[in-house]
Amino acid sequence: MLFLTRKIGESIIIDDEITLTVSEIRGSIVKLSFDYPKTSRILRKEIHDRIQQENKNAAAQADKIKQYLSTTHSSEISSSSASTEPSPFSTVAAGSDRRAAR
Repeated sequence: MLFLTRKIGESIIIDDEITLTVSEIRGSIVKLSFDYPKTSRILRKEIHDRIQQENKNAAAQADKIKQYLSTTHSSEISSSSASTEPSPFSTVAAGSDRRAAR
């Protein structure tokens, strides 16, 4: 990790394409400005981390769906075997039938 000290108005150049400038300092808050090519993407770390986690969750769900579809498809081909695996598409929460019956 690289640590640099910069004052207001001073900049850092990254890969000859991205300029990061310290625009303002108020107490413990530092305001940064970025000049970067339109092909680059700059995200706050917490947003980047959330996107990465959502992508992992989506990939895991896709794997479950693929597995379910492959077992369902194979059971349709051989009519003697029936799939007992629950569908990953079912979103009914446990106990919802009881609420509907009231």
